[in-house]
Amino acid sequence: MDYFSSKFLLLFLVAVLIVTLRSRSKKKGSQVLPGKQIAIIGRQLETPLGIETPYACLLDDGCKFGDGFLDKEEPDLPHCENCQCHFSDSVQRSYDIFTKNPPPEILHPSDIGDLQRAEARYYKYTLIAAHRDVTEADREVYTELAGQVDVDLAFREKVKKQLKS
Repeated sequence: MDYFSSKFLLLFLVAVLIVTLRSRSKKKGSQVLPGKQIAIIGRQLETPLGIETPYACLLDDGCKFGDGFLDKEEPDLPHCENCQCHFSDSVQRSYDIFTKNPPPEILHPSDIGDLQRAEARYYKYTLIAAHRDVTEADREVYTELAGQVDVDLAFREKVKKQLKS
């Protein structure tokens, strides 16, 4: 067989074109279409962050509960005497996850004002690490986690000042 004949080259190019078109059509079919969304519905536990927030409330803050989440059963509220926890509805849609659309920014209430998501996470980790009921192992873990959160230096100083008062 002559590999350099015009008939063979034409046949080879047609085969490559067919394989390419088939692979492209398969890729289009695997994308999540806006009309066919899957939603995970549950409830999220929220608590205002502050120095007087109980340890159990700090640990459960932000946890999501429901059939599609890791934690299936909601804890009984109140956790303890000073508990100010409450539940809010949580819906995660597949379209938002796979298209990497960030959810709208929700401010987290605290004793130093409303905080952005990263600031709230840093403050929460710092509060847990500084809490009187924390174990030494958890203190190290949450101190390290707080160090990994990207917040500005002015906010870090504001948190240190708040914890000293």
